[in-house]
Amino acid sequence: NQCMKKIENEFVDYNTALALKKLGFDEPCILLYRGLDTQPVCQMSYDFKTEKNSDYNDATNYWLTVPTFSQCFSWFREKYNVKSCFDWHPTEHYRYCIYYSTNKYFQQCDFLVHEEAELACLKKLIEIVNESKKD
Repeated sequence: NQCMKKIENEFVDYNTALALKKLGFDEPCILLYRGLDTQPVCQMSYDFKTEKNSDYNDATNYWLTVPTFSQCFSWFREKYNVKSCFDWHPTEHYRYCIYYSTNKYFQQCDFLVHEEAELACLKKLIEIVNESKKD
């Protein structure tokens, strides 16, 4: 179903969710990964319910929250003051830009679809924050 595929593209994969948890991501999410399942589990019934990683306090990462890409980008802006943006480049490709620290800037072009640019940007944001924690 095309509609479900589009919705699934709004959420990060397991490895990205795990990397975010290691950085301290603990925001309310409506989906959870259970073990290494590739399909997230929805915790809602008739009531709107969210979960946070800290609700489980699980070192094994059996339960892991699944944020949307939008949640991730907002979290990086708010927690680490790392800003990102996306646009369409005149070469008919998508690109992302990241602004961080005082005058540091990173850009990557040549993604055929916007979703590829989002995933690559999120991975770069994780890398930037991990590197800054080493300093």
